[in-house]
Amino acid sequence: MAINTTWKVTSVKSVKEDGGIIEARWSCVAQSDVAYDASTDTGGETASEGGRNTFVYDASDSGFIALDQVTEANVLSWIRDANKAVGETATQWKTRIETERTAKVQQQIDDKAANSNALPWS
Repeated sequence: MAINTTWKVTSVKSVKEDGGIIEARWSCVAQSDVAYDASTDTGGETASEGGRNTFVYDASDSGFIALDQVTEANVLSWIRDANKAVGETATQWKTRIETERTAKVQQQIDDKAANSNALPWS
């Protein structure tokens, strides 16, 4: 059994005039790779975090990327950079979020293993 994390940009808002991105919504979902089994009430555990970031850009900057050229990886990089704590790198923030979500999924798995929802009759 493994727990996988998936990052997605769920929407962006841009300025029509120059394609500058001014807002992005995102999510990070951690999920057990075990499919849900209703008979045992196991599998399918998930934990997510998401948010919205706003951005200020300069279209004349050499690093400017307009909407028609941007990739999801570009936007995720901006999001990670915008959300990192003081003294934390963007990679450390990403790892922290993934670790926290993975721990929540593992806790759900552990709770299900330690407790029973079975009825005493068949």
